[in-house]
Amino acid sequence: MTYACQNSKTLNGLLKGELGFQGYVVSDWGGTQSTANSANSVQDMEQPGAGMLLGGRTESFSRNLTLAVENRTVASSRLDGMVMRIMTPRFYLGQDSSDCPLIDPSSADLNKFDPSTVKEKWPLGGEKNRVVRGNRAELIRGGSGSGRLTYVISPLEAIKAWAKPAGSLVQYITDNKQILAQSSGGFSTGAILNSIYPVPDVCFVFLEFDLNNNGTAFINRVAGSCANTIVVTNSGSPNMMPCADHENITAILVAHLPGEQSGNAVLDVITGVYNPSSKLPFAIAYNETDYNARIAKFTAMNIKDPNGPFILHF
Repeated sequence: MTYACQNSKTLNGLLKGELGFQGYVVSDWGGTQSTANSANSVQDMEQPGAGMLLGGRTESFSRNLTLAVENRTVASSRLDGMVMRIMTPRFYLGQDSSDCPLIDPSSADLNKFDPSTVKEKWPLGGEKNRVVRGNRAELIRGGSGSGRLTYVISPLEAIKAWAKPAGSLVQYITDNKQILAQSSGGFSTGAILNSIYPVPDVCFVFLEFDLNNNGTAFINRVAGSCANTIVVTNSGSPNMMPCADHENITAILVAHLPGEQSGNAVLDVITGVYNPSSKLPFAIAYNETDYNARIAKFTAMNIKDPNGPFILHF
């Protein structure tokens, strides 16, 4: 068994050798399984904080890497190579200089709303009764993609603030189980916001690859009672959308991984302030079977790869 982080054949031979990759190789949190083996197999950086995130586990690099160089199980030239790959982009881009250019804020004015490029269901505007449903209409928490934010604007907060001056009614349920337990979608509404782990609606809904928290059932329940349902996904990967052709789903917005201004960013798109004119880097399928390879679900150690004669170790 060879862990990916210490597989010299793929990292050194294929990635850095055959493919000529000149960047640095970094592990996921808790992904590094050794010190010398990983370093000598050309892993350049370990994500910090494993001790805090993974129940007291000790980092493989950090002080252990210093000891490995001192006892010569990792050559000092290998350490030099790590530093070279990690620091080269900083010096190449002049980020060590006081006159390094800052981000131009004028770029935020690109992609203003153009009615000719947006489906006629956009923007959301005159509805007086809006419903926000689902446990992710508030804040998305947890996972290695999360962070400790100084502040954050949730979709629910943004919609409530936007609707208040117009005197619109905003109703919301943030418990998916409560919504699924109802015989109907809940509120009678002209527009709804729903969220699943990642979903929103006008109705809003938030999704992941395979919808968590009974996502598909949740979307169908909301769309069944709301003629203007908008699904919004917050995920870093494709989402399977078996209900994409539902007659009441008027739009699907792929919002990827937002930050502090998550709610305001989504609101700007659904109200037509900005045109979400981007191109998806991947296809979104209806079902797993639409992909040209079977999807391996890593729910256990040592499972068989469905696409070949391999045993996958985790």
